[in-house]
Amino acid sequence: MDPNPRLIATHWIKAGMLQEAAARVAHLWATRPSAHAAQTSRTASYRVDDLEDYLQSGAYDRGFELALGWGEEFKDWVQRTYRLGELDEELDEIIEGKIPYLDEDLDLPPEVLEAWYASGQWERSVRGDLAYAPSWYLMAKPKSVHTKLIHFTNRPEAVASQGFKHGEPDKTRLSLTHHLEDSGSGAGFNFAYDVKDWEKYAKSSKGGFKYGTGAVVFHAQGLKVWHKGGREPQVIFWGPAAVGLVPIVRGPEGWMANGSTYPTLKEAVEAA
Repeated sequence: MDPNPRLIATHWIKAGMLQEAAARVAHLWATRPSAHAAQTSRTASYRVDDLEDYLQSGAYDRGFELALGWGEEFKDWVQRTYRLGELDEELDEIIEGKIPYLDEDLDLPPEVLEAWYASGQWERSVRGDLAYAPSWYLMAKPKSVHTKLIHFTNRPEAVASQGFKHGEPDKTRLSLTHHLEDSGSGAGFNFAYDVKDWEKYAKSSKGGFKYGTGAVVFHAQGLKVWHKGGREPQVIFWGPAAVGLVPIVRGPEGWMANGSTYPTLKEAVEAA
């Protein structure tokens, strides 16, 4: 719990230490987190926890999501798998082609949706357009972290000064998000490396770095996952909650961070 400046002041005043009370209260008010910052932190914690639950969802929830997202494939599978009268009326309507569009009101026996997920008959369609693939399809081993991160970008100074203005708010659509940084999308989830991982994974096979010419180093709560598409560990974090953003820019004499120049990016990251 944050210390209450008023209670602190009362304690010191009763002790007859007025100057100390004034100095202590001024320090507490200056360093106390703002209401907005506290709310942003709570939002980030909720979002990250909710994402972790989603990425570890079971067969029924995944089957339901796949049935809504790939309805034609699901209906075709149902028609090939079940017979009229085998389970319930809604399934019969799908078999007879009486339900043209599946929505959130879909109410089928759990074993149908679990069998649909287990069949893998949806996978070819999902792989055909990974930008719309469910997030859990490409992410494994989620683990909550709160640590120093590095995000590569072509606009490190803008990101550091303005924060992560663009991201993906939908937890189900995080499979491919490279396009979001310069898009008109609002704030949401973003990706970064744990600072312990970037040296091994951030470099491009063509030289340089895969996701940008510069970087931003900061702290945030996030979810570390193994991204099966990129074949690398990444940390998903709620963009507005990133704090202590330090831009790292390559200059003619090396990498610049915090007003100093370093011969290598590693040294700049360590100093940030």
